[in-house]
Amino acid sequence: YYCRLATVCDTIFSDSAFLTVNTFPEFVIEPEILDTICEGDSLTLTVLAEGSPELQYMWYFNSIPIGVIDTFLTVNPATFSNSGDYFCVVTNSCSSDTSNIVSFEVDTIPYIVEQPLDLIVCLNGTAQFTTLAEGTIPIEYQWYRIDENGVSSSIPGASANTFEISPVLPADTAFDYYCLTSNECFDGISSDTVDLLMHPQIEIMDSIVSDVNNVCYTYSNLIELTVFGGEGDSLRWFTGGCGEEQYAISADTILKIPAPEVTTTFYARWENACDTSACDSITIY
Repeated sequence: YYCRLATVCDTIFSDSAFLTVNTFPEFVIEPEILDTICEGDSLTLTVLAEGSPELQYMWYFNSIPIGVIDTFLTVNPATFSNSGDYFCVVTNSCSSDTSNIVSFEVDTIPYIVEQPLDLIVCLNGTAQFTTLAEGTIPIEYQWYRIDENGVSSSIPGASANTFEISPVLPADTAFDYYCLTSNECFDGISSDTVDLLMHPQIEIMDSIVSDVNNVCYTYSNLIELTVFGGEGDSLRWFTGGCGEEQYAISADTILKIPAPEVTTTFYARWENACDTSACDSITIY
């Protein structure tokens, strides 16, 4: 703009002046989340605004400015602590504008909080392996077994955090077992590998032998009763009959006893967590 001043004698012009109409800032590109955000991913939020004069940007996380003044915000690597609300404010000398709020949660990969344990079970008993994972749900489980050649194969139908074998047969003990956990962020976090063992079958002993069978009531040395043959985890000794008055429990096949005051018959049987054998006996006179 300028002004012209005219008289009958002359015409003069003022200096030119420019009028600039500034515009309010306004976002033309809003931030958005396109995919699931997993722990360790890189995330970029982008905005763009129009307006004049020069625009200034500021990003906010949970309504707190975080010092990023670009048209984009990058989070790399993403962690669960980055979950929350994000938005951007653009300003100029005329006004300001606030972008849409983008809310997201950083999903975490599964991690094992309870490992399965080795098991020793009875023939025809029940074996139950359990593992537990935490992380973003849903978490999927799949159990596998490893054969003697190291070949791993999935077990059909074993897709819960607990896997049960019943009845347990000798063939089941030929494998090691483990579980893979997965969710939308990661496929294949493995539990520990565990063994399945079976208690040995109980076998009746062949005989009980004493180093001394006839003693006087003044006999002061200990008598050694020795069990030959049979199999089990422990020997249980009785007097008065098999299963009557318990005398001793031992994992050793040799039991040392003081000389009895009267003629006494000692009974013994093999035991484990699964079964007991029949008794054999020996009499000390």
